Amino acid sequence: MLVSFVYAHNDAIDQVPLWDYSLTLSTTTSPWCLLGDFNCEVNLSEISGGREHWTPGMQVFKDCLASCGLDKVRTMGDNFTWTNKRIINPVFKCLDRMFANGVWFNLFTEGNVFVKPRGLMDHNALLFEEPMQLQKISKPFQFFNYMVDVPGFHATVDKSWSLICSGSCYAKFASKLKETKVLLRQLNRAHGNVSSNVLTARANLAHLQVTMLNNQDPSLLSLDKDLINVLNLALAEEESLYLQKSRVKWMGLGDGNNSFFHKKYKANWNHNKILVLEDDSGTLVHGQQLCANVAIHYFKNLLGMEVTHTAIDLESVDYKVTTETQATLLSVAVNDALIFNTLKKMKKNKAPGPYGVNVEFFLATWNTTGPDFCASIRCFFDTGFLPSGINSTLISLIPKVDSSTRMADFLPISLCTVMYKCISKIIASRLKLIMPTVIDIAQSAFIPGRSISDNILLAQELF
Repeated sequence: MLVSFVYAHNDAIDQVPLWDYSLTLSTTTSPWCLLGDFNCEVNLSEISGGREHWTPGMQVFKDCLASCGLDKVRTMGDNFTWTNKRIINPVFKCLDRMFANGVWFNLFTEGNVFVKPRGLMDHNALLFEEPMQLQKISKPFQFFNYMVDVPGFHATVDKSWSLICSGSCYAKFASKLKETKVLLRQLNRAHGNVSSNVLTARANLAHLQVTMLNNQDPSLLSLDKDLINVLNLALAEEESLYLQKSRVKWMGLGDGNNSFFHKKYKANWNHNKILVLEDDSGTLVHGQQLCANVAIHYFKNLLGMEVTHTAIDLESVDYKVTTETQATLLSVAVNDALIFNTLKKMKKNKAPGPYGVNVEFFLATWNTTGPDFCASIRCFFDTGFLPSGINSTLISLIPKVDSSTRMADFLPISLCTVMYKCISKIIASRLKLIMPTVIDIAQSAFIPGRSISDNILLAQELF
Protein backbone atom coordinates (compact mmCIF):
# COMPACT_ATOMS: atom_id res chain seq x y z
CA MET A 1 0.00 0.00 0.00
CA LEU A 2 1.47 3.36 -1.04
CA VAL A 3 0.24 6.62 0.47
CA SER A 4 1.31 9.67 -1.51
CA PHE A 5 0.65 13.21 -0.32
CA VAL A 6 2.10 16.69 -0.11
CA TYR A 7 2.76 18.19 3.30
CA ALA A 8 3.20 21.96 3.23
CA HIS A 9 4.95 23.16 6.36
CA ASN A 10 3.48 26.25 7.99
CA ASP A 11 2.82 27.59 11.46
CA ALA A 12 -0.61 25.93 11.70
CA ILE A 13 0.68 22.39 12.17
CA ASP A 14 -2.30 21.36 14.28
CA GLN A 15 -4.63 22.06 11.34
CA VAL A 16 -3.04 19.40 9.14
CA PRO A 17 -5.08 16.17 9.62
CA LEU A 18 -2.17 13.91 8.63
CA TRP A 19 -1.24 12.46 12.00
CA ASP A 20 -4.50 10.61 12.79
CA TYR A 21 -4.59 9.14 9.30
CA SER A 22 -1.05 7.84 9.43
CA LEU A 23 -1.47 6.51 12.96
CA THR A 24 -4.50 4.55 11.78
CA LEU A 25 -2.43 3.03 9.00
CA SER A 26 0.30 2.06 11.42
CA THR A 27 -2.01 -0.30 13.26
CA THR A 28 -2.41 -2.53 10.21
CA THR A 29 -0.19 -5.50 9.45
CA SER A 30 0.01 -4.75 5.72
CA PRO A 31 3.08 -3.16 4.16
CA TRP A 32 2.73 0.54 3.53
CA CYS A 33 4.92 3.55 3.01
CA LEU A 34 4.71 7.32 2.80
CA LEU A 35 5.95 9.04 -0.35
CA GLY A 36 5.61 12.78 -0.39
CA ASP A 37 6.85 16.30 0.02
CA PHE A 38 8.25 16.84 3.51
CA ASN A 39 9.67 20.26 4.25
CA CYS A 40 12.82 19.03 5.97
CA GLU A 41 15.79 21.24 5.25
CA VAL A 42 19.07 19.63 4.22
CA ASN A 43 22.15 21.80 4.14
CA LEU A 44 25.62 21.20 2.76
CA SER A 45 26.63 19.33 5.94
CA GLU A 46 24.69 16.34 4.62
CA ILE A 47 26.94 16.19 1.57
CA SER A 48 30.09 16.45 3.67
CA GLY A 49 29.02 13.73 6.07
CA GLY A 50 26.87 15.61 8.58
CA ARG A 51 23.44 14.65 9.84
CA GLU A 52 20.17 15.81 8.35
CA HIS A 53 18.82 18.96 9.94
CA TRP A 54 15.19 18.85 11.05
CA THR A 55 13.55 22.25 11.41
CA PRO A 56 11.79 22.82 14.77
CA GLY A 57 8.42 22.83 13.08
CA MET A 58 8.95 19.28 11.85
CA GLN A 59 9.38 17.80 15.34
CA VAL A 60 5.70 16.82 15.45
CA PHE A 61 6.06 14.96 12.17
CA LYS A 62 9.29 13.32 13.37
CA ASP A 63 7.46 12.07 16.48
CA CYS A 64 4.69 10.77 14.23
CA LEU A 65 7.20 8.76 12.19
CA ALA A 66 8.60 7.24 15.37
CA SER A 67 5.15 6.29 16.69
CA CYS A 68 4.24 4.72 13.34
CA GLY A 69 7.44 2.69 13.26
CA LEU A 70 8.59 4.24 9.99
CA ASP A 71 12.16 4.49 8.71
CA LYS A 72 13.55 6.20 5.65
CA VAL A 73 14.06 3.97 2.63
CA ARG A 74 17.58 4.11 1.22
CA THR A 75 17.83 6.79 -1.48
CA MET A 76 20.35 6.80 -4.33
CA GLY A 77 21.26 9.76 -6.52
CA ASP A 78 21.02 13.50 -5.94
CA ASN A 79 20.87 14.73 -2.34
CA PHE A 80 18.43 17.54 -3.23
CA THR A 81 14.98 16.97 -4.71
CA TRP A 82 13.64 20.52 -5.08
CA THR A 83 14.92 23.89 -6.28
CA ASN A 84 13.33 27.30 -6.71
CA LYS A 85 15.00 27.63 -10.16
CA ARG A 86 16.37 31.07 -9.35
CA ILE A 87 19.50 32.14 -11.14
CA ILE A 88 20.46 34.49 -8.34
CA ASN A 89 20.58 32.99 -4.84
CA PRO A 90 19.22 29.56 -5.80
CA VAL A 91 17.80 27.33 -3.04
CA PHE A 92 18.13 23.55 -3.02
CA LYS A 93 16.35 21.32 -0.51
CA CYS A 94 15.67 17.66 0.12
CA LEU A 95 11.87 17.69 0.31
CA ASP A 96 10.78 14.41 -1.27
CA ARG A 97 11.35 11.25 0.73
CA MET A 98 10.02 7.74 1.17
CA PHE A 99 9.33 6.14 4.55
CA ALA A 100 8.21 2.53 5.11
CA ASN A 101 7.13 0.29 7.97
CA GLY A 102 8.68 -2.98 9.08
CA VAL A 103 6.43 -5.18 6.93
CA TRP A 104 7.48 -3.24 3.85
CA PHE A 105 11.16 -3.74 4.68
CA ASN A 106 10.49 -7.47 5.06
CA LEU A 107 9.07 -7.65 1.55
CA PHE A 108 11.50 -5.25 -0.10
CA THR A 109 14.67 -5.73 1.90
CA GLU A 110 16.96 -4.71 -0.94
CA GLY A 111 14.74 -1.98 -2.40
CA ASN A 112 16.13 1.41 -3.39
CA VAL A 113 14.63 4.81 -4.16
CA PHE A 114 16.38 6.56 -7.05
CA VAL A 115 16.23 10.35 -7.47
CA LYS A 116 15.61 10.97 -11.16
CA PRO A 117 16.47 14.19 -13.08
CA ARG A 118 13.82 16.88 -12.57
CA GLY A 119 13.66 17.98 -16.20
CA LEU A 120 11.18 20.85 -16.59
CA MET A 121 9.79 20.49 -13.06
CA ASP A 122 11.04 22.00 -9.84
CA HIS A 123 10.81 18.59 -8.08
CA ASN A 124 12.80 15.47 -8.85
CA ALA A 125 10.83 12.29 -9.38
CA LEU A 126 11.40 9.40 -6.97
CA LEU A 127 11.52 5.93 -8.50
CA PHE A 128 11.30 2.88 -6.24
CA GLU A 129 13.16 -0.05 -7.76
CA GLU A 130 12.10 -3.53 -6.73
CA PRO A 131 14.85 -5.70 -5.23
CA MET A 132 16.98 -7.63 -7.65
CA GLN A 133 17.54 -11.36 -7.40
CA LEU A 134 20.49 -11.62 -5.08
CA GLN A 135 23.18 -14.21 -5.37
CA LYS A 136 23.09 -16.58 -2.44
CA ILE A 137 26.37 -16.38 -0.57
CA SER A 138 27.55 -18.16 2.54
CA LYS A 139 27.65 -15.85 5.54
CA PRO A 140 30.60 -15.94 7.92
CA PHE A 141 30.04 -17.35 11.39
CA GLN A 142 28.71 -14.92 13.97
CA PHE A 143 28.06 -15.74 17.60
CA PHE A 144 24.73 -14.54 18.99
CA ASN A 145 24.48 -13.91 22.72
CA TYR A 146 21.26 -15.86 23.22
CA MET A 147 23.15 -19.08 22.42
CA VAL A 148 24.67 -19.00 25.90
CA ASP A 149 21.34 -20.12 27.40
CA VAL A 150 20.59 -22.75 24.75
CA PRO A 151 20.69 -26.28 26.26
CA GLY A 152 23.92 -28.00 25.32
CA PHE A 153 25.91 -24.83 24.67
CA HIS A 154 28.53 -25.32 27.38
CA ALA A 155 28.80 -29.03 26.60
CA THR A 156 29.45 -28.16 22.95
CA VAL A 157 32.21 -25.71 23.85
CA ASP A 158 33.77 -28.21 26.27
CA LYS A 159 33.74 -30.88 23.57
CA SER A 160 35.44 -28.72 20.97
CA TRP A 161 37.96 -27.36 23.47
CA SER A 162 39.04 -30.88 24.47
CA LEU A 163 40.54 -31.29 20.98
CA ILE A 164 44.20 -32.37 21.07
CA CYS A 165 46.22 -29.81 19.08
CA SER A 166 49.90 -29.24 18.42
CA GLY A 167 51.91 -26.12 17.72
CA SER A 168 52.22 -22.78 19.44
CA CYS A 169 49.80 -21.40 22.00
CA TYR A 170 48.02 -19.38 19.37
CA ALA A 171 47.86 -22.31 16.91
CA LYS A 172 46.14 -24.43 19.55
CA PHE A 173 43.73 -21.62 20.39
CA ALA A 174 42.85 -21.05 16.70
CA SER A 175 42.29 -24.76 16.02
CA LYS A 176 39.97 -25.18 19.00
CA LEU A 177 38.04 -22.03 18.13
CA LYS A 178 37.58 -23.23 14.55
CA GLU A 179 36.15 -26.53 15.79
CA THR A 180 33.89 -24.63 18.20
CA LYS A 181 32.35 -22.63 15.36
CA VAL A 182 31.54 -25.81 13.43
CA LEU A 183 29.77 -27.40 16.40
CA LEU A 184 27.94 -24.20 17.33
CA ARG A 185 26.55 -23.97 13.80
CA GLN A 186 25.13 -27.47 14.21
CA LEU A 187 23.68 -26.59 17.62
CA ASN A 188 22.08 -23.44 16.22
CA ARG A 189 20.42 -25.38 13.38
CA ALA A 190 19.13 -27.98 15.85
CA HIS A 191 17.73 -25.22 18.08
CA GLY A 192 15.69 -23.87 15.17
CA ASN A 193 14.71 -20.41 14.01
CA VAL A 194 14.22 -18.02 16.93
CA SER A 195 11.14 -16.29 15.51
CA SER A 196 9.57 -19.64 14.55
CA ASN A 197 10.15 -20.87 18.09
CA VAL A 198 8.19 -17.87 19.42
CA LEU A 199 5.25 -18.57 17.10
CA THR A 200 5.23 -22.26 18.03
CA ALA A 201 5.39 -21.54 21.77
CA ARG A 202 2.63 -18.95 21.51
CA ALA A 203 0.38 -21.32 19.51
CA ASN A 204 0.91 -24.18 21.98
CA LEU A 205 0.07 -21.92 24.92
CA ALA A 206 -3.07 -20.57 23.22
CA HIS A 207 -4.27 -24.07 22.37
CA LEU A 208 -3.80 -25.23 25.97
CA GLN A 209 -5.57 -22.22 27.43
CA VAL A 210 -8.56 -22.80 25.14
CA THR A 211 -8.67 -26.40 26.34
CA MET A 212 -8.56 -25.23 29.97
CA LEU A 213 -11.80 -23.27 29.55
CA ASN A 214 -13.79 -26.49 29.95
CA ASN A 215 -11.26 -28.53 31.90
CA GLN A 216 -9.66 -27.41 35.15
CA ASP A 217 -7.39 -30.42 35.50
CA PRO A 218 -4.47 -29.58 37.89
CA SER A 219 -2.07 -31.22 35.46
CA LEU A 220 -3.15 -28.73 32.80
CA LEU A 221 -2.46 -25.86 35.19
CA SER A 222 1.05 -27.17 35.71
CA LEU A 223 1.51 -27.56 31.95
CA ASP A 224 0.22 -24.01 31.45
CA LYS A 225 2.96 -22.71 33.74
CA ASP A 226 5.60 -24.69 31.83
CA LEU A 227 4.41 -23.38 28.47
CA ILE A 228 4.45 -19.82 29.78
CA ASN A 229 8.09 -20.31 30.78
CA VAL A 230 8.87 -21.71 27.33
CA LEU A 231 7.26 -18.69 25.65
CA ASN A 232 9.10 -16.23 27.91
CA LEU A 233 12.39 -17.93 27.10
CA ALA A 234 11.66 -17.83 23.37
CA LEU A 235 10.73 -14.14 23.57
CA ALA A 236 13.92 -13.38 25.51
CA GLU A 237 15.99 -15.15 22.85
CA GLU A 238 14.26 -13.23 20.07
CA GLU A 239 14.76 -9.89 21.82
CA SER A 240 18.44 -10.66 22.45
CA LEU A 241 18.97 -11.63 18.81
CA TYR A 242 17.30 -8.54 17.32
CA LEU A 243 18.93 -6.24 19.87
CA GLN A 244 22.34 -7.53 18.81
CA LYS A 245 21.49 -7.18 15.12
CA SER A 246 19.88 -3.75 15.44
CA ARG A 247 22.98 -2.21 17.07
CA VAL A 248 20.74 -0.06 19.27
CA LYS A 249 22.92 1.32 22.07
CA TRP A 250 20.62 3.74 23.86
CA MET A 251 17.76 1.36 24.69
CA GLY A 252 17.65 0.38 28.36
CA LEU A 253 15.81 -2.34 30.20
CA GLY A 254 12.02 -2.40 30.28
CA ASP A 255 9.17 -4.05 28.44
CA GLY A 256 9.86 -6.39 25.55
CA ASN A 257 11.12 -4.46 22.54
CA ASN A 258 11.20 -7.33 20.03
CA SER A 259 9.16 -5.49 17.39
CA PHE A 260 11.21 -2.29 17.72
CA PHE A 261 14.55 -4.11 17.45
CA HIS A 262 13.29 -6.11 14.48
CA LYS A 263 12.23 -2.94 12.63
CA LYS A 264 15.59 -1.30 13.31
CA TYR A 265 17.42 -4.40 12.16
CA LYS A 266 15.47 -4.50 8.89
CA ALA A 267 15.96 -0.77 8.36
CA ASN A 268 19.70 -1.09 8.98
CA TRP A 269 19.85 -4.01 6.58
CA ASN A 270 18.23 -1.86 3.89
CA HIS A 271 20.47 1.15 4.49
CA ASN A 272 23.77 -0.74 4.87
CA LYS A 273 23.47 -3.01 1.85
CA ILE A 274 25.83 -2.03 -0.98
CA LEU A 275 24.30 -3.03 -4.33
CA VAL A 276 25.41 -0.19 -6.61
CA LEU A 277 28.96 1.15 -7.01
CA GLU A 278 30.93 3.15 -9.54
CA ASP A 279 33.98 1.50 -11.10
CA ASP A 280 37.13 3.35 -12.22
CA SER A 281 35.47 4.46 -15.46
CA GLY A 282 32.48 5.95 -13.62
CA THR A 283 30.08 3.22 -14.77
CA LEU A 284 27.50 2.02 -12.25
CA VAL A 285 27.71 -1.71 -11.59
CA HIS A 286 24.89 -3.65 -9.92
CA GLY A 287 24.92 -6.85 -7.90
CA GLN A 288 26.89 -8.23 -4.99
CA GLN A 289 29.70 -9.89 -6.92
CA LEU A 290 30.39 -6.93 -9.23
CA CYS A 291 30.35 -4.49 -6.28
CA ALA A 292 32.72 -6.79 -4.39
CA ASN A 293 35.11 -6.77 -7.36
CA VAL A 294 35.07 -2.95 -7.42
CA ALA A 295 35.82 -2.79 -3.67
CA ILE A 296 38.65 -5.34 -3.91
CA HIS A 297 40.22 -3.49 -6.85
CA TYR A 298 39.94 -0.17 -4.98
CA PHE A 299 41.67 -1.43 -1.83
CA LYS A 300 44.36 -3.25 -3.79
CA ASN A 301 45.28 0.01 -5.48
CA LEU A 302 45.00 1.93 -2.20
CA LEU A 303 46.83 -0.45 0.14
CA GLY A 304 49.09 -2.16 -2.38
CA MET A 305 51.02 0.91 -3.48
CA GLU A 306 54.63 1.16 -2.35
CA VAL A 307 55.38 4.30 -0.39
CA THR A 308 58.92 5.62 -0.07
CA HIS A 309 59.87 6.87 3.38
CA THR A 310 62.57 9.36 4.20
CA ALA A 311 64.95 8.20 6.91
CA ILE A 312 64.67 10.16 10.17
CA ASP A 313 67.76 11.08 12.14
CA LEU A 314 66.61 10.24 15.65
CA GLU A 315 69.71 11.78 17.20
CA SER A 316 68.61 15.20 15.99
CA VAL A 317 65.17 14.85 17.53
CA ASP A 318 64.64 16.27 20.99
CA TYR A 319 62.30 13.86 22.79
CA LYS A 320 61.74 12.86 26.38
CA VAL A 321 63.02 9.56 27.67
CA THR A 322 61.14 7.33 30.09
CA THR A 323 62.59 6.85 33.52
CA GLU A 324 63.71 3.50 34.86
CA THR A 325 60.58 3.29 36.99
CA GLN A 326 58.37 3.97 33.99
CA ALA A 327 60.20 1.38 31.89
CA THR A 328 59.68 -1.21 34.65
CA LEU A 329 55.98 -0.33 34.76
CA LEU A 330 55.64 -0.89 31.02
CA SER A 331 57.43 -4.24 31.03
CA VAL A 332 55.77 -5.82 34.10
CA ALA A 333 54.55 -9.39 33.48
CA VAL A 334 50.96 -9.97 32.40
CA ASN A 335 48.96 -12.45 34.47
CA ASP A 336 45.60 -14.16 33.95
CA ALA A 337 43.78 -11.91 36.44
CA LEU A 338 44.81 -8.78 34.52
CA ILE A 339 43.67 -10.30 31.23
CA PHE A 340 40.29 -11.32 32.66
CA ASN A 341 39.68 -7.90 34.25
CA THR A 342 40.61 -6.20 30.97
CA LEU A 343 38.19 -8.45 29.10
CA LYS A 344 35.36 -7.57 31.50
CA LYS A 345 35.94 -3.84 30.95
CA MET A 346 35.72 -4.11 27.18
CA LYS A 347 32.55 -2.83 25.50
CA LYS A 348 29.79 -5.36 24.93
CA ASN A 349 27.58 -6.02 21.92
CA LYS A 350 30.23 -4.90 19.43
CA ALA A 351 30.64 -6.17 15.88
CA PRO A 352 32.81 -9.32 15.84
CA GLY A 353 36.05 -9.67 13.92
CA PRO A 354 37.20 -12.47 11.60
CA TYR A 355 36.57 -15.14 14.24
CA GLY A 356 32.90 -14.21 14.53
CA VAL A 357 32.94 -14.35 18.35
CA ASN A 358 32.60 -11.39 20.69
CA VAL A 359 33.53 -10.53 24.27
CA GLU A 360 30.34 -12.10 25.62
CA PHE A 361 31.36 -15.51 24.25
CA PHE A 362 34.67 -15.61 26.13
CA LEU A 363 33.13 -14.28 29.35
CA ALA A 364 30.41 -16.97 29.22
CA THR A 365 32.95 -19.77 28.54
CA TRP A 366 35.90 -18.43 30.53
CA ASN A 367 36.41 -21.59 32.57
CA THR A 368 36.93 -23.51 29.32
CA THR A 369 38.46 -21.00 26.90
CA GLY A 370 40.21 -18.75 29.45
CA PRO A 371 43.47 -20.74 29.89
CA ASP A 372 44.23 -20.87 26.16
CA PHE A 373 43.13 -17.26 25.68
CA CYS A 374 45.47 -16.06 28.43
CA ALA A 375 48.35 -18.28 27.26
CA SER A 376 48.21 -16.72 23.77
CA ILE A 377 48.26 -13.18 25.18
CA ARG A 378 51.10 -13.95 27.60
CA CYS A 379 53.06 -15.45 24.71
CA PHE A 380 52.84 -12.13 22.85
CA PHE A 381 54.08 -10.10 25.81
CA ASP A 382 56.90 -12.61 26.46
CA THR A 383 58.15 -12.89 22.87
CA GLY A 384 56.96 -9.66 21.24
CA PHE A 385 55.70 -11.67 18.26
CA LEU A 386 52.13 -11.10 17.05
CA PRO A 387 50.81 -13.83 14.71
CA SER A 388 49.04 -12.61 11.59
CA GLY A 389 45.83 -14.35 12.69
CA ILE A 390 45.51 -12.11 15.75
CA ASN A 391 46.17 -8.99 13.71
CA SER A 392 43.75 -9.91 10.89
CA THR A 393 40.66 -7.73 10.53
CA LEU A 394 37.41 -7.46 8.61
CA ILE A 395 36.83 -4.20 6.75
CA SER A 396 33.35 -2.76 7.15
CA LEU A 397 32.39 0.10 4.84
CA ILE A 398 30.46 2.92 6.55
CA PRO A 399 28.81 5.43 4.16
CA LYS A 400 29.91 9.01 4.80
CA VAL A 401 26.83 10.39 3.06
CA ASP A 402 23.46 9.09 1.93
CA SER A 403 23.21 7.54 -1.53
CA SER A 404 26.91 6.68 -1.65
CA THR A 405 28.00 5.09 -4.92
CA ARG A 406 31.75 5.84 -5.04
CA MET A 407 34.26 3.93 -2.95
CA ALA A 408 35.71 7.24 -1.78
CA ASP A 409 32.34 7.95 -0.11
CA PHE A 410 32.77 5.01 2.28
CA LEU A 411 34.79 5.05 5.48
CA PRO A 412 36.58 1.72 6.07
CA ILE A 413 36.38 0.47 9.66
CA SER A 414 38.57 -2.43 10.76
CA LEU A 415 36.80 -5.04 12.90
CA CYS A 416 39.53 -6.57 15.08
CA THR A 417 39.61 -9.84 16.97
CA VAL A 418 38.80 -9.88 20.69
CA MET A 419 42.35 -10.99 21.49
CA TYR A 420 43.84 -8.07 19.56
CA LYS A 421 41.52 -5.63 21.37
CA CYS A 422 42.49 -7.11 24.73
CA ILE A 423 46.22 -6.77 23.98
CA SER A 424 45.74 -3.19 22.79
CA LYS A 425 43.74 -2.27 25.89
CA ILE A 426 46.43 -3.66 28.22
CA ILE A 427 49.15 -1.68 26.41
CA ALA A 428 47.00 1.47 26.32
CA SER A 429 46.20 1.26 30.04
CA ARG A 430 49.94 1.17 30.83
CA LEU A 431 50.85 3.95 28.43
CA LYS A 432 48.07 6.07 29.88
CA LEU A 433 49.96 6.33 33.18
CA ILE A 434 53.12 7.79 31.67
CA MET A 435 51.69 9.73 28.73
CA PRO A 436 51.37 13.09 30.57
CA THR A 437 55.09 13.03 31.43
CA VAL A 438 56.50 11.98 28.06
CA ILE A 439 54.19 14.02 25.82
CA ASP A 440 55.17 17.65 25.39
CA ILE A 441 52.94 20.31 26.92
CA ALA A 442 52.25 21.69 23.44
CA GLN A 443 50.30 18.51 22.66
CA SER A 444 46.90 19.34 24.09
CA ALA A 445 44.68 16.56 22.68
CA PHE A 446 44.21 12.95 23.85
CA ILE A 447 45.83 13.64 27.23
CA PRO A 448 43.75 13.57 30.46
CA GLY A 449 43.34 17.06 31.87
CA ARG A 450 44.14 18.76 28.57
CA SER A 451 41.67 20.10 26.05
CA ILE A 452 42.10 20.51 22.32
CA SER A 453 40.73 24.04 22.62
CA ASP A 454 43.47 25.15 25.06
CA ASN A 455 45.89 26.13 22.30
CA ILE A 456 43.14 27.98 20.42
CA LEU A 457 42.24 30.01 23.50
CA LEU A 458 45.91 30.66 24.23
CA ALA A 459 46.50 31.91 20.68
CA GLN A 460 43.51 34.25 20.99
CA GLU A 461 44.80 35.64 24.28
CA LEU A 462 48.29 36.17 22.86
CA PHE A 463 46.86 37.87 19.80
